[in-house]
Amino acid sequence: MSPEARRLLLADLRKVFHHPRLQAAAELGVSVASLKTMCIKLNMTRWPHRKIASLHQLKSFLLFQPLKEQHLQQEHLAAIEEELAAVQRDPNHTVRSSLTYLRRCVWKRAQRMFLGTGL
Repeated sequence: MSPEARRLLLADLRKVFHHPRLQAAAELGVSVASLKTMCIKLNMTRWPHRKIASLHQLKSFLLFQPLKEQHLQQEHLAAIEEELAAVQRDPNHTVRSSLTYLRRCVWKRAQRMFLGTGL
């Protein structure tokens, strides 16, 4: 492991969680292998990029496709913000089941819209 990788702390990694692992390693100036080694030493089971991207995508969908019940939409947006903060604090954080269910519903809706257009 390179000397640069030895100095990486969780605080340094948090700054690049939103990037894919390859891009994050390049931004930190270390190899992907060194980044993986540091993640293992910090007990990170997975790189959180996809989890963060999924939450941001869900947030964007709710902002641009409002729900009929405004208070429910606000609750979901607040929950997404809480989950994003929780993932930043603990990359191993499991997203709450209500948001996982909502994410699946949004994905299914998008698929139906996509298939309905004939594309």
